[in-house]
Amino acid sequence: MLAVKVLPKEYELISSWLLRLTNNNGTNINVLSDFLFNNSKLTLNDIDKSLESKDIHQLAEYTDIDSKIIERLTLKNFLSSFSKEPLDSLKKWKWIIPSGTKYTIKTNGLLFCSKCLEEKNTIFYIFNRLSWNIICPIHKQLLQNKCSRCNHQFSPNLKNFNDTFHICSYCNYDLSLDISDENISCESLELQIYLNNCIKEKQIIKSNYNLLDKTLFELFYTTRTLLNFTLAIQKNKRIINLLKEEFQLNNKLFFKNKATLYFDILRSEERMKLMHIISRFLKMDIKLFENFLRISKITYRQFLASNTAIPESSTIKYLSKNLKIRETSQNKRTHHKKIQPKSEEEVDILMYELEEFLE
Repeated sequence: MLAVKVLPKEYELISSWLLRLTNNNGTNINVLSDFLFNNSKLTLNDIDKSLESKDIHQLAEYTDIDSKIIERLTLKNFLSSFSKEPLDSLKKWKWIIPSGTKYTIKTNGLLFCSKCLEEKNTIFYIFNRLSWNIICPIHKQLLQNKCSRCNHQFSPNLKNFNDTFHICSYCNYDLSLDISDENISCESLELQIYLNNCIKEKQIIKSNYNLLDKTLFELFYTTRTLLNFTLAIQKNKRIINLLKEEFQLNNKLFFKNKATLYFDILRSEERMKLMHIISRFLKMDIKLFENFLRISKITYRQFLASNTAIPESSTIKYLSKNLKIRETSQNKRTHHKKIQPKSEEEVDILMYELEEFLE
């Protein structure tokens, strides 16, 4: 039993709670992991996603904290309220900023606000892993997830109890100096706060947004569909120009995107631009929005990324009801090669190749 009992905060990540727990007891997570699970490298896996039931019960018994409380600290438990997909810990999860299994330079990290680090606010919440969170609501600063000097991800669970949180674990750069000069979008922040509040209230709450959705699943399906649509049409100049004119969007909100990149792994400033656009979409009268999509000749496939996809929210069902489905494959002309007899020379060559089999 640890000498100091530390209770987890509401919505706190399990890695954050374990970090505070071990630091208050003069040790680190690796030592605790080795003692409880005979595996000092457990934290190198993404423990915030999920822990096995036996590990949670063992942790609960040792820390004298109810296992149900600890289970609520995992992303798997959190996502279950608005996701129907099976959550395999080895695969990517929608809405979750991925964290590499070995915290390598190629992966993303935990979102942080440089001002919060400067003020020694070192409790990290589930919202620090959710990709629609891009702005610190307290300091109105763009959130970061890696060191701007060495590009290593921010990984506070690797810290020892006497380490300084705002110093990069890899190059000793002061992360509290990483103040973004990006102009903060009030639209993005409004949508971010709205989505977070819906999660906290476990229902869709009143807002400036025109939605037909009734459940959290529908709300996040609508948001995701609109985000994917906006990201996919970045190269379509015709549609982009129509969106700019209709929703009064400036050029800076659009950017070229690689086909392999999806919303959850984009840079914070790119996610903020997309959230700004979606906020404007959702504030438009839904009948006018549906009419805009139709007269703009946006196809069903462009909007839903598939000709066969069935809308899973009332809002998207309404918006896509009159969109045209165009065939993606066209009949190709087939050229039949005229059959002609082989020349004497070709026959001789073929016979030479066959001779060994004719003996």
